[in-house]
Amino acid sequence: MTTAERSWPAEGVTRVPYWVYSDDALFDAEQERIFRGPVWSFLCLEAELPKPSSYRTSSAGAMPVVVTRDADGRLNAFENRCAHRGSLLCIDERGEAKHITCVLSQLELRPCRQT
Repeated sequence: MTTAERSWPAEGVTRVPYWVYSDDALFDAEQERIFRGPVWSFLCLEAELPKPSSYRTSSAGAMPVVVTRDADGRLNAFENRCAHRGSLLCIDERGEAKHITCVLSQLELRPCRQT
């Protein structure tokens, strides 16, 4: 559907047209404006990572994310995808792991570095 074909229903803002939910270009623009760039996104509560090597999965828009706590107590976040195969690295919502291994490529990450 082109921009020229889009129209808002005569009922006004009480009805959202279907194209708002199905337009790929609109979705991509929203992802770019809301979740990418120089903005911060809420991923989890610090209290959800009580000790070193704990992790929690979350998302920043359509991007799956893993948040970890390292040995120094710092929080770190990275995309929950294997750089080689693109598969999810952490399947469980939360847990503890000193290293994370992709089940497909066997690439190993050490996001919770130990001092």
